[in-house]
Amino acid sequence: MFLLLDAGNTRIKWGVREKGDWLARGICPTGEASRLGEKWAAYPLNRALLSCVAGGATRASLETLLSSRVEQLRWVVAAARAHGVHSDYQPAESLGADRYAALVAARRRNLGACLVVSVGTALTVDALTPEGHFLGGCIAPGPDLMRAALLQGTAGVRAGASPASLTPLEATGQADCFPRSTGAALATGLALAQMGVVADMRERLRRHSGAAVTILLTGGARAILAAGLEPPLLEIDDLVLEGLVWMAKDLKWEDC
Repeated sequence: MFLLLDAGNTRIKWGVREKGDWLARGICPTGEASRLGEKWAAYPLNRALLSCVAGGATRASLETLLSSRVEQLRWVVAAARAHGVHSDYQPAESLGADRYAALVAARRRNLGACLVVSVGTALTVDALTPEGHFLGGCIAPGPDLMRAALLQGTAGVRAGASPASLTPLEATGQADCFPRSTGAALATGLALAQMGVVADMRERLRRHSGAAVTILLTGGARAILAAGLEPPLLEIDDLVLEGLVWMAKDLKWEDC
């Protein structure tokens, strides 16, 4: 029985697997990582594979929880060649563990040329060829970071947005073709900015590969992009965990 875990800046997603099945899955705020031991108490874990981009404090908390409970504790580190992915990133190990695991999942889906797009605290857009060659990718602020920067740095936008302007993105207004309120203008600008990054990277990969490019869209803030991007597009809830499953199989964890 083993644990797979994806620790992001905002949320931790985890799952317990045995003999090819999920026995349990869960999500918690990253700041509450120390409480996860209560969730795992019912499961006799012997191995754990973890992706963590949430910083040293979260990693230390998870290490404390698991080091005395499991025989094997592995942290995902990106490699130049592994799990079917050939990475051009420099240095290879500096690629975020979550981006790497998502690329592994994308590669195993055999979708041809694809963009792996994750929308959370940050927006990441990574280009993968049909042969599993990771050409590179880009990072931009996610929609909530963009919105927060505008509200903090521009008094007029803050005053013109709705009274609930500090609640999640949707509360500031709805995106529109020609926005006629500050809230709608803010929502539309954010959506166009996010879509512009993805559309430009898609066109670059299309020119490189000479074929249509599938978008794999994941992340808790992906709704801002889901309705605006052209097909082919797949929305996937737990792409990082999917990649971790493939990594576990490659490690010969035979009950995965």
